[in-house]
Amino acid sequence: LGESMGAAVTLQVAAREPRIQAIVADSSYARLDSAVKGRLTLAFGPRLANVVTPPTQWVGEKILGVSTKDIAPIEAVPALSGRPTLLIHGDADGLIAVENAYQLHPACGENTELWITEGMRHVRSVREFDGYAERVLTFLDRALFGNS
Repeated sequence: LGESMGAAVTLQVAAREPRIQAIVADSSYARLDSAVKGRLTLAFGPRLANVVTPPTQWVGEKILGVSTKDIAPIEAVPALSGRPTLLIHGDADGLIAVENAYQLHPACGENTELWITEGMRHVRSVREFDGYAERVLTFLDRALFGNS
């Protein structure tokens, strides 16, 4: 269970760890490089973002010692092998565009649910969407214990 960057980590770890039996990922990005560009576009607008994104990513890569292109849940999730997965994303998310969820959904394969929360901004669903906890708990109860 994770949200935002934690959701991206959850997806990548679950893809490598078969003991994880069910996954809930709220507002994950599909690729870190596109998430960085999206954040900078939000902050500076598209023209300036095109100028500042490459050096920003370069600095981040030097600090982290890994390429932003290599941090890509969308490339990891096919290894989930049909494990129950719930992807949640607000359709008003200005930080990580909802298109990321639409990209991740088919990549996760069968047994994946996509829940788009109407009017919700980045990771606000957990705090502001009525029925969030009930929906997640129902999913986990069904995924882990076979209850409907």
